Amino acid sequence: MFDAAFNVKERVSYLISVELTLERLKAMPVVSVQSQLGCPEADALEKILEYAKTNVLTDKSGVRLFGRNFYPFEQPEPHGYEFYLTLDENVNPSQEFIVQNMFEGLYATLRVRGVAGIPNGWHALFSMVESAGYVPVGVCRQMYGWVTAGFEEIVNWQQQDASQERITDLWLQLKE
Repeated sequence: MFDAAFNVKERVSYLISVELTLERLKAMPVVSVQSQLGCPEADALEKILEYAKTNVLTDKSGVRLFGRNFYPFEQPEPHGYEFYLTLDENVNPSQEFIVQNMFEGLYATLRVRGVAGIPNGWHALFSMVESAGYVPVGVCRQMYGWVTAGFEEIVNWQQQDASQERITDLWLQLKE
């Protein structure tokens, strides 16, 4: 009995928020970069953080960092990853960095602690959305491949160093 209770507690310890929260995101201008190399999450993160540093965005308030997996059209694995950095001013795109708008709409959100909590957080978010009677937008065709209508926002990206645990808000777009 004790072990079962301990295991349940261990499985939910990654959650910071256990409530289903609905929020409306407005279209936001973003610069994005994607990668399909080795560890695409780490590669794309390194690129977008270098972009933020070069463009003096690492200390600017209100700048947000979102990311998500994408699955190439011809061969869905290995998957890629794309990061989106919000902007409040015009920037010049390059071949590697694309300026576009984030997708506006109604989103269900859940906050998780640590990178290891993200997969379980997504599972919990999908379960709560279904239990509440909402329906996710689903899979969409985008520039690099297929994507789910969800994002992972690194909340503390500007303050994060090696000793700090990552805080991530999971955003799942809902049908309206």
